Amino acid sequence: MNFDDTFPLKLCINLTRREDRRFRMDLEFYKLGMDVLRVRAVNQKYVRRLHGYPTAGRYANALSHRLALRRAKLAGVSAVLIFEDDVVFAPDFHERLADIELPEDWGIFY
Repeated sequence: MNFDDTFPLKLCINLTRREDRRFRMDLEFYKLGMDVLRVRAVNQKYVRRLHGYPTAGRYANALSHRLALRRAKLAGVSAVLIFEDDVVFAPDFHERLADIELPEDWGIFY
């Protein structure tokens, strides 16, 4: 799989108050040679209703992913890769990606 061609937009969800995670992720993305944009995460303290989610944190996380997807839609890209700011990469990350072959009709890659 050609990673950059498959995922023209890469986003990372990060809470504003967690600059430590943001800086760590910026360094990790740099080491991996990835251009990743930050999406400001929804803070759970502003969640008033849970809309069926068990906790405010989970609902805030779902909203954050929805905002990332909206950003991708507005950008008009064919696919988006969304990271959270606590992701841990395998040492052989690029080699593993190179071995993956997605079917032509793929919809979600997890």
